[in-house]
Amino acid sequence: MHCSEMELELSDEECLALIQQQPDGPTIIILLLLLLFSLLTSLCELSIKD
Repeated sequence: MHCSEMELELSDEECLALIQQQPDGPTIIILLLLLLFSLLTSLCELSIKD
């Protein structure tokens, strides 16, 4: 990810440091899995109520 995409008001050096600390791929995948999991659980709860 580029700093401009993240919409953070940081200098280039700070931005590079942030990017190097956080590898994008794995964290994005984990976030997507968490989103899917929460969606599935909410759908299950709705179907149980009906």
